[in-house]
Amino acid sequence: MKADKGFHFKKRLMLSVVFCVAFSMWVAFYGSLSAVTNNEIMAVVQLHIVDPKTNISNEGSATFISGDGYLLTNYHVISPAIQDKTRAIILCLTSDARKPPLCSPVGLELRAYNENADLALLKLKLVLPSGSTTPVDFATFIKDKHIVLNHVDVNRAAQDEQISLGDQIQILGYPLAGGLSITYTEGVVSGFERIPLNGSWLPWLIKTDATVNPGNSGGAAFDQSNHFIGIPTLVRTDAGEIGYIISLPVVNSFLDAVLTASSTSGTR
Repeated sequence: MKADKGFHFKKRLMLSVVFCVAFSMWVAFYGSLSAVTNNEIMAVVQLHIVDPKTNISNEGSATFISGDGYLLTNYHVISPAIQDKTRAIILCLTSDARKPPLCSPVGLELRAYNENADLALLKLKLVLPSGSTTPVDFATFIKDKHIVLNHVDVNRAAQDEQISLGDQIQILGYPLAGGLSITYTEGVVSGFERIPLNGSWLPWLIKTDATVNPGNSGGAAFDQSNHFIGIPTLVRTDAGEIGYIISLPVVNSFLDAVLTASSTSGTR
């Protein structure tokens, strides 16, 4: 029996519609996996450690990990303020990724640090409200203003990197090479560095081809589902550009030590 020409046309049209719908769903699904949300953007801040004598600042990133003002960063980012108590700290927060962040002097309390792990935990204590010259207590400020602080969710139960070789990752921070605004880069997991301890190998660093520059340190790394996976720390350029991320298990180990330590002035 000879097929009707109109039938072929309708069949082609139906296949085209199915393809378009499937393609749109694919774009929507994978697009949602690969784009960080406004919550992640606002959770990552820039720190300026300013020398009052020279007005020269060291810059890096930090990441809010709780709604009550705890910040995680690299030890090497905050170390100038540890070594010189006269240095002022300015915190810059992004509310619109298309614009430079808004900056303000803040009072930060150093809760703990581990130089070997290159991690430090800070607590935001004082803020300077817009139009005011008098700092106020941060906890009181957000309570009175009914402010919900954006922060990343740290999977405190994670005992491995939660990610595999070749997986897509995303990085947020304030690299010096990125200009004034927050910068997003992406890449893949290129490998892992582990350290031996008591007959086993503990997670340490995630290697990536995602661009990591000075200033990215202390920012945040996410998997393709926007789950927090660690803290960018450095980049090696001597053998090609490989970035390093302090893995989530190391972050958890550091936070566990902080919570169980009798003193919160510093851990080494």
